[in-house]
Amino acid sequence: QYLKEFIQHYNQRTNTSKEISQKIRPFLADNKASSLFSLPLKEISYPIVGKRSSGCKLWDVDGNEYIDFIMGYGVNLFGHNPPFIKQAIEEQLEQGIHLGVQSEIVGEVAELICELTQMERVAFSNTG
Repeated sequence: QYLKEFIQHYNQRTNTSKEISQKIRPFLADNKASSLFSLPLKEISYPIVGKRSSGCKLWDVDGNEYIDFIMGYGVNLFGHNPPFIKQAIEEQLEQGIHLGVQSEIVGEVAELICELTQMERVAFSNTG
């Protein structure tokens, strides 16, 4: 009985996330949606769809607010959407995103990362 009530409450609270997930399921190969799938939990086997984030908080498309205890899986050391990083990104976007050529700041950034991590060299890529 408790599980049935929980599923009903969860579906009501995250209805838009569920609708979006069902709509894109035929087109998106999302291993998170299928891993650990179990028939009794089928109705809550969908990801929460995020709308915005700031500091230690996230908001979903249904307007629910969450505290991000795991810092975006560790990559958000300064929180979500920190102003100084946002400003640096905006400044770079103003200059354009040029592919195929090396950025003029790549050496400085590589050196700082090497200094911070005590590694000899750095490689940059656009994949996870």
